[in-house]
Amino acid sequence: MWLDALRIMACLMVCLNHGPVMYVGTTVVTKTHVAYYALVTGANVFLMISGALLLPVTKPWCVFLKRRMAVVLWPLAIWTVIYLTDKALHNTLTAGDILTLLWRPANGILWYVYMTVVVYLTLPAASLLIERIGTRGVRIYLTMWLLSSLIPFQHGFLAGLQPPQHPLSFFYNCYGYVVLGHYLRHHPLPISTKHALWIVPAMLAGLVGMPYVEFYLQTEISWQEHLAAVYNNMSVNAVIIATIMFTAMQHIVPNTYGDNTTVRRVLTSISDATFGIYLMHMLVMERAVAPLLAQWATTTSSITAGGAAGAATFFLSLIVTNVLRQWRHSRYLVGR
Repeated sequence: MWLDALRIMACLMVCLNHGPVMYVGTTVVTKTHVAYYALVTGANVFLMISGALLLPVTKPWCVFLKRRMAVVLWPLAIWTVIYLTDKALHNTLTAGDILTLLWRPANGILWYVYMTVVVYLTLPAASLLIERIGTRGVRIYLTMWLLSSLIPFQHGFLAGLQPPQHPLSFFYNCYGYVVLGHYLRHHPLPISTKHALWIVPAMLAGLVGMPYVEFYLQTEISWQEHLAAVYNNMSVNAVIIATIMFTAMQHIVPNTYGDNTTVRRVLTSISDATFGIYLMHMLVMERAVAPLLAQWATTTSSITAGGAAGAATFFLSLIVTNVLRQWRHSRYLVGR
């Protein structure tokens, strides 16, 4: 049940994060607000959930792939056509949009689905490796991965290398979130024991400390370079936020709502719709929510307007997804 709650929260974070950036008349500078700083890692939490649910892989490779790919490939293909059609209708479609589809999605939000396809293809092999190296080996890998998450901040007076040139570049990728989700499910952070006396302060120090290093100590860096580091979904602050979310849901939901069947049923119902919400939310936001909120957004704060746009997009997409799920072939469109 707590994974359902985590999936819902991650999906809502994605909608809220996209709301203020593109559709309420704001710019990327708006993301310096603390409210948006906390939302940058929403999609990465989905990767953690995949690792928590699917590792270790116990089915034969072909059986695993046949089942998992059926969930993502049809919706990916259909929504690619939908987003390309939307571009064509608004005269923004180019030949490059079609020729580069193998590595560049029709809409930016589909990057996560592309990533999911790669994760599914490699997960059986990763599972064998994880079993071979054991818990200690996984901890070493995650330690190296966490160190690589400092790369975005290593510029300016720190005189860092670009990620492809960095000694830890091998670890600098989103796969670490998959392994982290698997690890935390089986080895939860002991936040209710004496070990929390250093774990929790260390995470909070990272959340505050790294932006401080970026914005106030490396003053010679341009504003856009600052933002690129702090709001990078591979930066250490994004990893910390994802870990805090995962751990909080893991501890709070079972202890608070574990015996409540109504809550369980509601969470499961909404959770089953999150893939559909993710797939359609940019189209819903741009073509439905933004026109409705455009006039109001000019008379209120960017945080309020962005939050309203994100929340409205989430709930409208939820309604549309649940309507589509009544169709017997809905799995081809929303995955379930």
